[in-house]
Amino acid sequence: MQATKSQTKTADLLRISFDQVHRIMQRAVSIGLSRRDPDERYYYLSFDEKAVKKGQEYITVLSDESSGTVPDVIAGRTGDSVEELCQTALSEAQRDAVKTVCTDMWKPYVKGAKDRLTNALHCHDPFHCAGYLNKAADKVRKREVKQHEDLRKTK
Repeated sequence: MQATKSQTKTADLLRISFDQVHRIMQRAVSIGLSRRDPDERYYYLSFDEKAVKKGQEYITVLSDESSGTVPDVIAGRTGDSVEELCQTALSEAQRDAVKTVCTDMWKPYVKGAKDRLTNALHCHDPFHCAGYLNKAADKVRKREVKQHEDLRKTK
C-alpha cells in the first residue's frame, strides 16, 4: 500500500482481490487503533475538511499537529461534526489539555471548536489566511490600476 498508494494497484501487484487488500488494510487499522493510549494528550489540534467524492461529500478530520496523528474522522463538515468528534474522540481530560486549535475560517468549524475546546487558543490555518490576503491585495491592485493609468502593466 505504501508503494502503490492504491488498493487496486496493490491487489494487482500481489495478485489478490481488492476485497482481500481492503480486509488486510481494515485489520491493520484496527490493530493500530487498539494500540493507542486512551490517555494520550493532544495539545495542538486541527479541524479540516476533505472531499471524499465528487460533488459535495466531505469528511471532517481531527488531527494532532505536533505528532502528525489523526485521532478520528467523521462524515460531514458541519458544526455538529466538530462537536461529535470532540465528544467521541476526546475524553474530557484530553479536551482540557488542548492548548491551541486550528481551523479554516468556516463558521461552523470555528464555533464548534470554540464551544467544545474552551481552554484552547483558536487560530486559523496559514493556507486559508494566505488565500484571503492574496485576494485582498489583488482587489486593491485592480482598483488602483483603474485610478492611476501609469500603474497599468506593473503587476
